[in-house]
Amino acid sequence: MKSYCVLISLAGIAAVCASAQTSSPAFSTGQAARLVLGQPTFTTASYGTTNTVLGSTSGLAYANGYLWVADSNRLGALPNNDRVLRYSDTATYPTPTQDPTVQGNLCSVCRGQASLVLGQPDFITSDFAISRAGMRNPTGIATDGTILVVADTDNNRILIWNSLPTATDQPADVVIGQADFTHAATSLPPTAKSLRGPEGVWLAGGKLYVADTQDNRILIYNKVPTSNNASADVVIGQPNFTSFVQPDLTQAVNATPSASNMQTPVSVSTDGTRMFVADLGQSRVLIWNTIPTSNGAAADVAIGQPDLVTAIDNNSFHRANLTADADGNYPGDTPVLCQSNAVDSENNPVFPLRCAATVSYPRSVISDGKQLFIADGGNDRILVYYSIPTVSGAAADAVLGQPDAISDNATDNPVGTNALQTPSSLAWDAANQNLYVSDTYNRRVVVFTPGVLNIPLNGIRNAASLKIYAFASVLIEGTIVAKDTITVTIAGTDYTYTIVAADTLASVADGLAKLINKAPDPNVVATVDDTTATLILAARVDGPTGQLISLATTVSNGAQISPVASGLNLSYNAEDPTSIAPGTLIDIFGTNLCDNTDTADLSQPYLPFTLASCQVYADGNQLPLLYASPGQINAQMPLFFIDRTSTSIYVRNIHADGSITVSSNVAATIVGQNPGIFAQGGSDPRPGIVFHGSSFAVSSIAVNGLITAGDIGNITIGSASYSYTVQAADTLTTVANALINLINSAPDPNVYAYLANENNTIILSALVPGPAGEGTAVTASVTSASSTVAAALLLNATNSTLCCDNQQGAMVTLDNPALPGEFVYLFATGLGPTNPSDQDTGQVFQGGSANPPSVPVDSILTGSFSGNLVSTALLPGTVGVYYVLFQISPSATTDPLSQTTIAQQFFLSNVVTFPVLQPGSPFTTTAAATTAARKLRLPGVKPSK
Repeated sequence: MKSYCVLISLAGIAAVCASAQTSSPAFSTGQAARLVLGQPTFTTASYGTTNTVLGSTSGLAYANGYLWVADSNRLGALPNNDRVLRYSDTATYPTPTQDPTVQGNLCSVCRGQASLVLGQPDFITSDFAISRAGMRNPTGIATDGTILVVADTDNNRILIWNSLPTATDQPADVVIGQADFTHAATSLPPTAKSLRGPEGVWLAGGKLYVADTQDNRILIYNKVPTSNNASADVVIGQPNFTSFVQPDLTQAVNATPSASNMQTPVSVSTDGTRMFVADLGQSRVLIWNTIPTSNGAAADVAIGQPDLVTAIDNNSFHRANLTADADGNYPGDTPVLCQSNAVDSENNPVFPLRCAATVSYPRSVISDGKQLFIADGGNDRILVYYSIPTVSGAAADAVLGQPDAISDNATDNPVGTNALQTPSSLAWDAANQNLYVSDTYNRRVVVFTPGVLNIPLNGIRNAASLKIYAFASVLIEGTIVAKDTITVTIAGTDYTYTIVAADTLASVADGLAKLINKAPDPNVVATVDDTTATLILAARVDGPTGQLISLATTVSNGAQISPVASGLNLSYNAEDPTSIAPGTLIDIFGTNLCDNTDTADLSQPYLPFTLASCQVYADGNQLPLLYASPGQINAQMPLFFIDRTSTSIYVRNIHADGSITVSSNVAATIVGQNPGIFAQGGSDPRPGIVFHGSSFAVSSIAVNGLITAGDIGNITIGSASYSYTVQAADTLTTVANALINLINSAPDPNVYAYLANENNTIILSALVPGPAGEGTAVTASVTSASSTVAAALLLNATNSTLCCDNQQGAMVTLDNPALPGEFVYLFATGLGPTNPSDQDTGQVFQGGSANPPSVPVDSILTGSFSGNLVSTALLPGTVGVYYVLFQISPSATTDPLSQTTIAQQFFLSNVVTFPVLQPGSPFTTTAAATTAARKLRLPGVKPSK
């Protein structure tokens, strides 16, 4: 099998390649949903009472092109709209191979407009009622295409329409569980006519099945009742119609799980041969190999338990020893349904909390006669069995809603295109192979469709960074008190910072970062989000190994500073795609993506949407393409995706014979920003594509601190001095601009001054290029407005003299290295939308306004020393690529493989290297490092096999 890649010549920007496996169309673990109903995006989770927005969903039913949705639930999700909606527009939902585009819609796969409502007089009312038309918390629905049945749960009854309703608020024809439409009584003991909180209904073969939830039984009516208060013919879960489990918990005796009993069953269904029950309270799904015809019939198979007499939530392993070892584990654990997936330091097996065979409070089960689908509510997932299990404890073949069989990411990732939060009901559209899922707490219905997983789950990456790194954060809170200490311990190594009176919370975080990077710590790179006073730690090595790096924080006795760590270890999820910012250039890796290879023409004003007869869709929106091939596609993530946190992506391949194939949907996490630096190929840290930034000698002056009227900022350049007195209405930016105006209006005989485009830094550039401009002295100081209080304004000159000219645009190489204090530039993507946001998705940038990212870059480190950002702006002639000009710290040391990263709030880029030479300190390094450094060069354009 061949894997192709292209090195795209966007100012020398390179990409690498990967491959994925192919298979027959099927549901795949971790695949993303294809469609969403009830929300304007996959990740909105808003609520309301309209014909397009849902409250909190539960029961589903599908037949003859109609989807019925119970907009109410018994899980505690709010709000309950006490209604049932009919969607008659399912025929307009795109099939997987159809173009889903809806002009003007920013989420073309966000569908669903209800055409009819039951239980309410209109689409905006949400009052509960007990009447022929009213409902109170309906949670179950069934239809055979002719009859409609609703479990009106809190009215303790089942409503039946003899033919499908055709009008809003149409009253039911028949009620069972009650003598008439105005009562909601229960019976103790129960009878063949009574119901208590029924939640599940099913129609098949002329029979009606009811999950009489609080009576802990299934009722079977051999004919669908046509008159009120009909009696059931068969009861399952109890030996007869009057047996029951005591609802008063103070008097109840827990029944031993068996093949003949159940506890709070919430779903019942059949495939015409077998019967399936979601036995919620006993965390199992029961299967009868033939539909029962006699009371109390025993089930044949239990899913979620090893046998028919066990009822343990997520029955993964057995624990006999309750004494923990030094690792906090329990020696002697033995497997039940899950196998050990690790060992601790004492070689004791460690078991996952769940696996493909366990179940936690299942809420729905259906089958198409071949496959079995289970809404495993407590594990926030759907279990898919490619064939009906014939033995207890069988493991599912695929898991939807989670990246793997052992995770439950509902806390960290509750709403996404590949995430679920307590799914409660399922419906199957056999004609279109659509599995409808009621995603209750996310207030939506999502649709999964089987396909070919041509794109692996982690196959969508930032085109520059490519790798996934473990991260952690330490939020600095509390009060500044001089001499208090704060310690961050990383993998056993302590870094202690002693607070001084002039500190701020942000400067404490910065002090810790400098300690960690100065060492340098072998495990992590530290950066700081000054806005939130947060220390950010990123593993130096990509992949799940970073999760092994431990993190702890301590303070001195009585200290009033408070460090809040994100966890005991760095965090990384191996199966989640890399987080992608709007506007990012992405790589999509896989197999059989396209039949041919093609590259976009960047001389055109916009990138094309089709290349090599391939198209890429994200939430139904076509992505502009730079390159397409069988193994890799380069595209741009839409700039308007600032309104969502996840997107569903697939590739549509139009073959020469006119046939169309599509890949399975996969998810990409959307974040505000997540920078990646373009680099050469190879293993990280890769050689960066770095250029000398100025043919003129330079220096810079950072303008920081606080505004206090009367403070005087002073700058001396050679023999010329400039002073500005701060006004009460000033900002740091206006102070910087005032000093710049003084320098340029003189005019200064040595320099031209301008303001960096992302921070309050004054840039000084010599008036003449080359060495002739070097050597002019530069100083900066502040005179306080008060004789007793230190100045609040801070001015800091990074270089004491103008220095470090080179040939602008020349590559930084071992033979022409960068110097401390020099301006250099590199290229990045993933810095998010621009400000102003005047660039369209796919538009080739032609220059003009500066277009910096709307979220400023916080810092850039070179050799563990903070650099000084000069300019971050879009690169003309490219799409989604930022040009980042920065000044290397004058303190940077000689290193042929000096490491550089960009930090943007909580996100840290990949690490790239380039040679930095401190004058008078020549390179002394290993032959291998020298060889690696000498490989710095512009990449060509060719495929590799």
